[in-house]
Amino acid sequence: MAISNEVNEFLESVSKSISKETAEVLTTVIGKEVEITKDKISELDKDGIKSLYPSEILIVKFNISENTDDLVYVLFEKDIAVKISSWMLMESEEGVEFSDEHLDSIRETANQILGHLSSVLTEELGKKLEFFSIRAEKGNVESDLNEIANPVVVQYTLKMGEAERKKVTKILSADTVDRFLKGEEAQPEEAAEETAKEGEEKTAKEGEEEAVTEGEADGESLADEIEEGAEEGEADTDLEESFPSQQEEVSMGEMGPEIEISLPEGVSDRINVLMDLSLPVTIELGRTRMLIKDILELGHGSVIEFDKLAGEPVDILINEKKVAEGEVVVIDEHFGIRLTSLIRPQERIKQLGR
Repeated sequence: MAISNEVNEFLESVSKSISKETAEVLTTVIGKEVEITKDKISELDKDGIKSLYPSEILIVKFNISENTDDLVYVLFEKDIAVKISSWMLMESEEGVEFSDEHLDSIRETANQILGHLSSVLTEELGKKLEFFSIRAEKGNVESDLNEIANPVVVQYTLKMGEAERKKVTKILSADTVDRFLKGEEAQPEEAAEETAKEGEEKTAKEGEEEAVTEGEADGESLADEIEEGAEEGEADTDLEESFPSQQEEVSMGEMGPEIEISLPEGVSDRINVLMDLSLPVTIELGRTRMLIKDILELGHGSVIEFDKLAGEPVDILINEKKVAEGEVVVIDEHFGIRLTSLIRPQERIKQLGR
């Protein structure tokens, strides 16, 4: 079955971003310049693939949806894994035999690359693209390349440092691409997200109503007064009744939507003092628990698995309190965090006094 123009154009388009972004992540990981170029897109010729990889190879597998049929294979020679692992650990790859530790390194590298690609491609395509069930294993084309309906092959050339150029081959189904373009996998997820969003808005509204009731009963703290004013636009009136003394204007733009509220003399001075304080910012990738005996066995090349999946947002903690979630990005040669969600401004204000 011939590759449709729509599928071919889509793969041509995303292959440019995949080559560029993967090369940037690999360059950061191994500390050597990496170049990746897309060669060609074609239908699967198993004999041709076998001629490229006649012996045992590494196969990275992952799904681009929770549908197990949406499977993607990435094939490459084992010596690529040896080089990546050795360079990550700043060790010589000369005379090193392939081992399971190299599989762990490739699996970890694949997690980093696909997590980054998920963010970049989601932004470029305007629709969510996630990767599931990422694994790496040894195999060969003849026995371990399962049948794929309407298979498409995308071939790349990989150049790492001064090493020779190597072929990397990606195989997926044209049906998988077609389903993604039609949004058949995304539709249920969007509906679920909409339901979750409505639930969050309902919960937030109920919380705000409770806060107003409590404030009328026993007088709210300064943070609660700010919260009430920010939500209902009545800060000036409420605060004038509570503080009939001299007023002055304070901008709270950094804490959420820019609002102007009136505060009593002396109160704004206390807030302004806080603005000059520096607080520790921590990015939490994940957590795990280990036995002491396992900790003592850790060495160079050991891999510690966290409780979060690849592509999941990381937590941003300020002064050990969670204030946002974000995704890891690469900026030039540095890692950074792109914020994807923030806790409500009123909650951030409350945490100032905790």
